[in-house]
Amino acid sequence: MEAERKYLEDVVQLLQNVSWLYNFPLTQIFTRNVFKEMPKKWREVLFDLPLDVLNSIPQSISKVPSEWPLSLQNFLEECRRLSVHQLLSNYPSHSSSKAVQIPPRFVHKISAKKKHEVAGVLRLVKNLAERTSSTHILDIGSGKGYIDSCLHETLKLTIVGAESEEKLVSSATERQTELAGQCPGVKHFIWSLADDEATLNTAREVIENLVKVKQPCTCFINTCSRCQSLDSKQSVHVKKCSCCRKNMAQGTEVDHTLSVERITVYKDTPGVWSALALSKSGNSLNNSCMLLGLHACADLSPIIMKMFRVSSQASSLVLLSCCYHKLKSQKKDSNMIGGAMTDKNEKLERVCSADPVRGTGSLSQKYGNGLSNEENIESHSCQESSENEISDISADEFLNFPMSQTLRGILDQHQYQMTVFGLRLGAQESGLKWQNQTPEQHECHWKNVAFRGLLEVFCQQEGLTLKKCRRRCARKSLFVDLRDYAKTIKEHYEFVDTPQSDTVQNSESGFENSEELISKALSNLENVMEKDYERHKHLFPLIEPFTGLQLALQPVIEGLVLLDRVTFLRECGFTNVWLEKVFKDELSPRNVALVALR
Repeated sequence: MEAERKYLEDVVQLLQNVSWLYNFPLTQIFTRNVFKEMPKKWREVLFDLPLDVLNSIPQSISKVPSEWPLSLQNFLEECRRLSVHQLLSNYPSHSSSKAVQIPPRFVHKISAKKKHEVAGVLRLVKNLAERTSSTHILDIGSGKGYIDSCLHETLKLTIVGAESEEKLVSSATERQTELAGQCPGVKHFIWSLADDEATLNTAREVIENLVKVKQPCTCFINTCSRCQSLDSKQSVHVKKCSCCRKNMAQGTEVDHTLSVERITVYKDTPGVWSALALSKSGNSLNNSCMLLGLHACADLSPIIMKMFRVSSQASSLVLLSCCYHKLKSQKKDSNMIGGAMTDKNEKLERVCSADPVRGTGSLSQKYGNGLSNEENIESHSCQESSENEISDISADEFLNFPMSQTLRGILDQHQYQMTVFGLRLGAQESGLKWQNQTPEQHECHWKNVAFRGLLEVFCQQEGLTLKKCRRRCARKSLFVDLRDYAKTIKEHYEFVDTPQSDTVQNSESGFENSEELISKALSNLENVMEKDYERHKHLFPLIEPFTGLQLALQPVIEGLVLLDRVTFLRECGFTNVWLEKVFKDELSPRNVALVALR
């Protein structure tokens, strides 16, 4: 635990001292004078870099020019040392496990990314099933059930998939029936999990009932010879066979009338378990269950971890998390002990190592002072909500970060608080793809950032706020010409007055005057943005190097989140917990699994 504590302390110190690099909305890159916060010597050497040097910033320390400032070299070295990838070396790896052969029909017409993820999870689950002798899996957030069908077919495990969206549950049930008929060994249910005791009590009972029986596999039972010959086909487009009433792979639409069951949480009588209708024909077992969460978004990951903690018959946990920035937060209020819970997720969704070697010198000396927490957040892509709707997010405290008492104490000691901006960066793609960026791709990106930043300058000057936009309004082709970009923005975005106070304008005449002023301002949008372009164009060559520095920091933030969760489980008494890389970076950026054994 001492090495992990040292890692957490070093990461917090680093993040605290380079907060200017990530702690702001990217749209406000010009209005907040972000480049002014960058050390002057950094700006001088990063200006207008050759392509090979630019592309090497996020991933490689070896190509850093020796003439770069020592503080910049130290920063990149610290990012490498504190990367999440350095944490993997201290934990057991199962990469040597043999790959599990998946029948082609089970991965037909799914993306290469999904195929790769299914194969990786199968390999890990197979290893854990052998170590724990578990024959049951509870898959939380099962989606369309791709992984569940493959787990049952290849490992003959009893699978229960839990998913909150009824449409996905219906699709998963239908797909499983098309592939192998209705089999009690694979079931999918609707279950909306909450972060409360009632859900944990229900989870405990669900797992207890799940492991009581071993479901017999009835896949392909009583099929005629014609259907058996078609089972080897890759197609999953099916129709009913009148002979054996099994779905045949022949390319016609199926009219399914499959029932969808629901797991209900009884908040008034916690512990009541219902709707998991396991067949009584199964054999009684004294068994254990594996918990699986693939791409468990935001607070779903902490909820699954808490389920594992309280469920004594859960033998192991495999958790691949994502969307750290969508974690729920609690509004700080000096007049309240706990504060009022504020769910920012809906608003945000609308916005389009433990290395013992210490670095030399203090980080504050290396990197200079950081920025204070920002008050607004917005995406550099299309935005559908007012910036003011999601203001003051940085003043909030996340309900499930940090999870460990260790990190909580470190943050209090440093008087540092993670923000949505930092967690958003931690949830970005890794810098691996950056290594192969072409000049054209770099140009498209810097124009994307610059044009949107210039639009923000205009809005601030005119006292306007972007409120809504159509999806995907800012096509890549728009970032060639500034005037075309401005014209399209006027067509797709809605501009409103930025509120100056809590006073609401009720006057109809005042509203009309406001509309006239906004219309007048927008009529000159192209000319104003062109003038602002000239004022800020000397900063454009710094946008891509700045992005490279952010990408270097991304795995550090992700490592902080994941090691905090590992530490939490260890504080709960679990000693066999580790992080393991399951997928390739280029195919699946969220590729590190938290694995735990009871």
